[in-house]
Amino acid sequence: MNNQNSTKTNALKDLEFHEIANIFPMMDHDRLMELVEDIRQNGLLDPIELYDGKILDGRNRYKACLLAGVEPIGNEYTGEDPLKHVLSKNLHRRHMDESQRAMVGANIANLKRGGDGSNQHEKSKSANLQISSSVAEAAEAVNVGVRSIASAKKVVSSGDKSLQTLVVSGQLPVSAAERFTKIVTDKNRQAEIIEKQGVSGVKDIVKEERKAKKLESTGYSRIDDPRTKTKKDDSTSSSVCTSMQFAELAIAHLERIQDWHARKLEAFRLVRDWMDNKERVWTNGK
Repeated sequence: MNNQNSTKTNALKDLEFHEIANIFPMMDHDRLMELVEDIRQNGLLDPIELYDGKILDGRNRYKACLLAGVEPIGNEYTGEDPLKHVLSKNLHRRHMDESQRAMVGANIANLKRGGDGSNQHEKSKSANLQISSSVAEAAEAVNVGVRSIASAKKVVSSGDKSLQTLVVSGQLPVSAAERFTKIVTDKNRQAEIIEKQGVSGVKDIVKEERKAKKLESTGYSRIDDPRTKTKKDDSTSSSVCTSMQFAELAIAHLERIQDWHARKLEAFRLVRDWMDNKERVWTNGK
């Protein structure tokens, strides 16, 4: 009996996290330390749940037990739908906004069938891991729109871990994070911006890019619209307005540059000189 208890204890001290459990983020350090203190004083009140030899639910409790010096207690999950079980427990006890749920949904959509299905037992187990074959199913599972899941998948695939953390922690909307990955495609550069400027830097870059896109769209529509060229005065006015918009667009792009200050200043001078030259042309009526 003692040997059996010893074997179980050792196993609970060297457990991996199940891929289904990993669809949810871990606690941050401060909350984990609070849990450690609670378990140290009151013990583990909610046993850890195991599935296929891994932790299905209770990763934070397990980690807190080890830190608190309390022996983890685990029960085997015997149900037929481990994903639904994990979603039910976590979505109800965590206060998650739509973007955070979208990140969970992206992780669900990225889950793959476990094992190679070479034997009947493995097929039985892996059948439950074929969680989602589409973004739509993942969206339904976490109660968000399909577009939010698509954005989250982009953040997971193209975003630095620090960017993903901003969304997971509720500091940044997933739509803004997705836009940021399209503006700053290099993950190292993403991490550098976040490290130096934080979430406000990401938001500012996305905001300026949207402003620039809007100006660019307005400028092109005025150039291509023949109705702006029916009269000479209207055409001149449109050209002036379009040129000013493109100048603002150039400045908006330059404002996003966070380093190489000498070149940025040089670029600003070029824009200013261009505007001065255009002003002379317009003043002379040419």
